[in-house]
Amino acid sequence: MENNNSVNRDLLSNIAEFSEKLLTVADFSKLADNTIEYIACTIKPVYISFLLFEGENYRLCIDKCSGQGVKRTVVPEIKECDQIDLAMAKGGHLLPNPNEDFSRFLVLFDKDQGEYCELCIPFYVTGQFIGIICLGKQQSGLDYSIEAVEFLHVLSNTVALVCQNIVNKSDNNKDTGIKPEKTVDENERKSFNRANIKNIGRNNGSEILGNSSEIVKVREMIEHVAGQEVPVLITGESGTGKELVAQAIHSKSKRSDKPLVALNCAAMPETLVESELFGHEKGAFTGAIAQKRGKFEHAHQSTLFLDEIGDMSLSIQAKLLRILQDGRYQRVGGNKSLYADVRLVAATNKNIVREIQKGQFRQDLYYRINVVQIEMPPLRKRGNDIVLLAEFYLYYYNLRYNRNINGFDDDVLEWMTQYDFPGNVRELKNLIERSVIMGKKSMIGMDSIPGGDLVGLSAADNNSTRSLEELEKEHILSVMKQVGYNKSAAARILGIARKTLREKILKYGITF
Repeated sequence: MENNNSVNRDLLSNIAEFSEKLLTVADFSKLADNTIEYIACTIKPVYISFLLFEGENYRLCIDKCSGQGVKRTVVPEIKECDQIDLAMAKGGHLLPNPNEDFSRFLVLFDKDQGEYCELCIPFYVTGQFIGIICLGKQQSGLDYSIEAVEFLHVLSNTVALVCQNIVNKSDNNKDTGIKPEKTVDENERKSFNRANIKNIGRNNGSEILGNSSEIVKVREMIEHVAGQEVPVLITGESGTGKELVAQAIHSKSKRSDKPLVALNCAAMPETLVESELFGHEKGAFTGAIAQKRGKFEHAHQSTLFLDEIGDMSLSIQAKLLRILQDGRYQRVGGNKSLYADVRLVAATNKNIVREIQKGQFRQDLYYRINVVQIEMPPLRKRGNDIVLLAEFYLYYYNLRYNRNINGFDDDVLEWMTQYDFPGNVRELKNLIERSVIMGKKSMIGMDSIPGGDLVGLSAADNNSTRSLEELEKEHILSVMKQVGYNKSAAARILGIARKTLREKILKYGITF
């Protein structure tokens, strides 16, 4: 049991990183090699087989296996069969049909699979069978745990997604006869001029801006997963722009003709979350004076974005898991079974693996929502993106408030590149908005920054040995003073949640 638990923790800690790495694979052979290597290191079976088929006749295009003493004796093949009993008697392995269309049955014939295999995980692209991963017993001799099987299903979903990406790229090249475009030069990526800013400003700044390698990587991940029907988990600190990622995924998906439906799981009491998600019937509880449709019902054939899913209670997590498994649910106080075809995108600022180990988050739900993980980097790690974003928000709020502020003093730019921005992009955005509203000069100086005189001098002093925590404490205290110690107003300026502000006040021992 202890060995199983150790394996499960290892799976949780690196599945997201490996899935992200796998999405960059460009050919089927490398996909097979990487998958076999990863399974061999994590699950540790004595035998692994990776089979990939293509076309209406299920032509075998990839056949790779790993294991001591394993030799291929008969070429595996897929056949359509009418008499299942006869096929099974001949050593066939029936494959599940995801579309529940039983007009035909697919059967895998693989002598070695029958001899060595303990576990089979098929994978599909757009509802069509494309491949299968077969595993022998674990080297430990223990049976596969439920968590390990769930992990393998998550892995197979990622493998299917990579297969779809490879097929799409191949089809595009065949249709156009054009080779992939040359990589954009780094200098071209940095050419973010005022014309770009104006175009973005007209769209309310909903794009994910930045030239840093971290943000370029995020945009590439969005392009990879947007068109695929897989759950996505967006991680990162508060204020980094996780909702923008969710909006981008939805707008580039096949469901973009319908609006994105969103719910912040941390913004309301637990008792209301279930009603918000699933709806309720009239009279279900005190105050339920009419029937209400829930977020899942509104998001039918669209995308549902659950922000701060790490704050969801265990009881709601269990109900969420059920609907993610088969799309079925009931309104609160109702007994009618309803169905919702929803693509889930979730976000959290918590370390979910740590929450699982603390017993605060369900491991099986984590496997369901974490098919692909996209991590939003904190602003402090984005280098010159800070100035780029500041220039954009300056232009945007000039338009919004009919102001004409031309730019930033040099000391402000220097301060911004050295400040830690605990509230990330949200804090920077709110800071620029306040500076535009309150500014009385043609340029934004340190006198327009909350606590600017104090933190500006601290940041500019190269000999200072003061920590970022000390500077953050002074900045919070300065903002609090300016708003008359109103926590809600201070949190808005800092770009952090009121709860986060309370935690920082306690952490730093700030008194009023």
